[in-house]
Amino acid sequence: MANPNSSKKPLVLCDGDLPGLVALSLAQDALGGLGSSGVLSGPVTQSNAEGINARIRSMAEAQGAECLDFPAVAPASLNTGHRRSRYLTEAVYHAISNGYTTLVCPWQAETFDPDATRDTNELPTVDGLARELDRALLVSRLVTLDAAEHGAGVFEVQTPLMDLSDVQVAEMALDLDVPIWRAWWWEAAAGKRTKDLALSDRANACRDRWCTALESLGWSATAEMAAAR
Repeated sequence: MANPNSSKKPLVLCDGDLPGLVALSLAQDALGGLGSSGVLSGPVTQSNAEGINARIRSMAEAQGAECLDFPAVAPASLNTGHRRSRYLTEAVYHAISNGYTTLVCPWQAETFDPDATRDTNELPTVDGLARELDRALLVSRLVTLDAAEHGAGVFEVQTPLMDLSDVQVAEMALDLDVPIWRAWWWEAAAGKRTKDLALSDRANACRDRWCTALESLGWSATAEMAAAR
């Protein structure tokens, strides 16, 4: 049964990566201590999904947030518009069916291909940003058509990080004192190995991406490891 108070707070889509942790901290700050946002746990990988879910649930619990598992079949990546549209639509329908009327999506425009290289200061193109903002708006309108069936008037998809570079997301993480060590890839950053080579490669790619951005701002992985103990 849906929580009757869910509509008064946002549900944050989180795959365990740094943008999801930042989006959750932003949502929590916006509530001003009046309750806690929810977390929709949806790792975008088939490899070790339960292990990543466990880390997301642990992070949500530490924040005092309700955590919902996202039953959608996660794509290998979100590097096509079709996959993003389908995944986001499934997420908002899951959110509204659980009593939420706002979904916070932590995506950054044009960073959906895990194998693509990107400068940490690179901003999305105007066309790319407009396309992703339109996608979020249209999905919001689509689910609003059925909102009355769930006792709601409208539904909103919020995209607070969509226009940011990696360095800007990293700066927000540091300003909000986000526990970076809770990211799903942190064990790779701490030097721990996994038998799943594909998962290890992806974890290392995420680690390199975000540690590069964070270190450019004076962050230290060693200090973060000490905080994680």
